[in-house]
Amino acid sequence: MSNPELYRTARISPLSLKYYGLCLWNGPYTVKLYFSEIVITDDKNYTSLGRRIFD
Repeated sequence: MSNPELYRTARISPLSLKYYGLCLWNGPYTVKLYFSEIVITDDKNYTSLGRRIFD
């Protein structure tokens, strides 16, 4: 991991979750997604179990 600080903070406001892809050419892109669960704890209770499911 080249920048671990990126995985210690989060954007929690819906208004801050806007991303723009300006000046991108049409066509296929390969995107790597990295996730860090810094809010959901690992205490095995109802608030953490099954919160992130990717299908």
